[in-house]
Amino acid sequence: MSRLIDRAWLRAAPVAVLGVVVLGLGACAEDVPTAGGEKTDVAESDSQGATGEVATTPDTTAAPDVTVTPDVPVTPDVPVSPDVAPEPDVVPIDTSEVKTNLCPGGANCDCKDSKECDTGLCLETPDGKKCGQKCSDAACSAGYGCKVVDTGGGDPVSFCVPLALATCSPCQVNKDCQVQGLTDALCIAYGGAGKFCGSACTKDEECPGKEYGCVNITDEGTGKTSKQCKLKTKPGTGADCSKDAKVCGTGEVCDAGKCAIQPACACSAWAKQSGLKTTCSAADFGKSCTAERKCGPNGLEDCTAKVVPCSVKGFKDGTNKACTTNAECTDKGEECNAGKCAVLIGECKGEPACGSTASCAKIDPPVAETCDAKDNDCDGATDEEFTWKNPVDGAELKWGASCGAGPCAGGSVVCETNIKAACSTAAKAKATEDCNNVDDDCNGKLDDLTCDDKNECTDNACASTTSTCTNPPNSSKCDDKNACTGEDACDGKGACIGKVKDCGDAKQCTKDECDPTNGKCANPNLVGSCDDANACSIGDSCGDNKGVYECLPGKDPLKCDDANACTDDVCDTLKGCQSKPNAGTFSCYSGDEKSKGVGVCKEGVKKCDPATGKILDKCENEVVPSKSEACDGKDDTCDGKTDEGCKPTSVAITFSSAYVQGKSGDKQLQMLVGPSGPVGKAKGTGKYEVDFGFLAWLKALVGGK
Repeated sequence: MSRLIDRAWLRAAPVAVLGVVVLGLGACAEDVPTAGGEKTDVAESDSQGATGEVATTPDTTAAPDVTVTPDVPVTPDVPVSPDVAPEPDVVPIDTSEVKTNLCPGGANCDCKDSKECDTGLCLETPDGKKCGQKCSDAACSAGYGCKVVDTGGGDPVSFCVPLALATCSPCQVNKDCQVQGLTDALCIAYGGAGKFCGSACTKDEECPGKEYGCVNITDEGTGKTSKQCKLKTKPGTGADCSKDAKVCGTGEVCDAGKCAIQPACACSAWAKQSGLKTTCSAADFGKSCTAERKCGPNGLEDCTAKVVPCSVKGFKDGTNKACTTNAECTDKGEECNAGKCAVLIGECKGEPACGSTASCAKIDPPVAETCDAKDNDCDGATDEEFTWKNPVDGAELKWGASCGAGPCAGGSVVCETNIKAACSTAAKAKATEDCNNVDDDCNGKLDDLTCDDKNECTDNACASTTSTCTNPPNSSKCDDKNACTGEDACDGKGACIGKVKDCGDAKQCTKDECDPTNGKCANPNLVGSCDDANACSIGDSCGDNKGVYECLPGKDPLKCDDANACTDDVCDTLKGCQSKPNAGTFSCYSGDEKSKGVGVCKEGVKKCDPATGKILDKCENEVVPSKSEACDGKDDTCDGKTDEGCKPTSVAITFSSAYVQGKSGDKQLQMLVGPSGPVGKAKGTGKYEVDFGFLAWLKALVGGK
């Protein structure tokens, strides 16, 4: 043993020896975190016939083979004698990190995908794909900014990314522009040309070139305003578009209330490769059409959006002279139609279409004019062939002209039927003139008729000196001209009232009616829903029941469910659904659903309040996960593991003969441990004593206590 472990060597390399101690303790523990934050499995070597058993409390696990990586942190809590020297056959290995920042794989090197890059990210740049440079490694170059990029392999990392990669590229939504961490870029409208990406800025100098301006842009989705780089407009017609942007011409946009020319964006190499696209538009004839355009091999495609007018002409027979052009048809109103000269009835225009006239919806052709408030012949005039004769002066008034006198004033000529026009206020005219100094019949003359109001329940009188009629009500017998009433008499208020004949048959599924012309009763069957007076039936309907037509109960009973498990739902034939509170119980669990039934965790019970029918809030007898293990031999945190993180209460290791090798920092340890039996107890810095024979022996060897 003296050949393998020398005090002088231990004095020169205490960490190597401590690595052996840590190595032994680590064999019964979980993964050991390295200096880099990773975990290194620690196991015991099995060469030269050596064996090792590891026992831990509360968990007992067989120790695996030992392999110690060079970055295992070691805490020198075991004092080492300064006179220990290394054996000649033990050679330290220098494991200093070698910086690799060269191509391929280094920052700014060409790449095809992220697997080729040391930094784990292959970025799109104006110069093609390049391996990303982390912001922590060096300052970003001009035109680049430090942005958090999701590499898709764990936590996001900050990289230097090109700020104007997507600027002026076609887009449809903000997400198209928010590439490689540029989360503040917006998709900006460029008028009919479509939408193109902007980039966040605070001043013009931060934009890709002088042709850009840093302007306020409102996000169409959120309504929030931010500054974005956008191509500056050029002088256009300068028309005032502050109230209506449609006044601007083709290729113009409304900029600060004036019509200006909006330059078009060009496709970058990245945009061409990505096939980025947008939606352009064209407006004309009161319609707007859209089309998709994208970045192709030759740049941005032309906008194919186009608005076309849609119309159809109607003709009637004319001279029928053969023709090929309109110039050959010399008679008035004729055009060349289907090789013959015909009289043009009119041209009906429909909704403009997008693309070509083949996209036009079907349009009814012009037809002969009828009186229907429409321009049937599509000649620009409505119902021009129909007139109404004014009773005041006998003039023929055309459709739409003002008409009416006296109470009928303020009307207009409209269509009464398809072939007849009338004054719209003619219904206000009375059939007889009253003695009231008013032109009641709208004929332009006052009180030219008698005071008879044609009501047998009023008396007629006219005061000629005041030009007023009086018609006081009477109580005489009368006839209301209704055969379904009897004993007709004036009610003293000017109305003839009769006693209504009773035609009722007291059946719900029949209609009680009387023919006013002859007074005959009828009770035809009704078809449809009814009410069988049972609130617990649904879908009651009239129908035949063994020869009797009556209200039949619905086939389906009323289902009563108030969705409250704390009530019993029943149906009362008179009141319908009724709910009564019960004293039921329900399982409950407020912890993570995945932890229920794991370890000590279990669900509890909630009770119903029998007085109110509501579930009481308290969940009784439930056990939810503890924040930490109580080191009591139970799974208190309910994660399927017992007493994880608890320190062992005792560790016993018996070594017979073992070959141990390992690394720690920049040192390498190789040694052969000979036979050794338990010597005594070794007390560490914690609160536990370790019955560890080899450790006690080793401490005694190097002068420890």
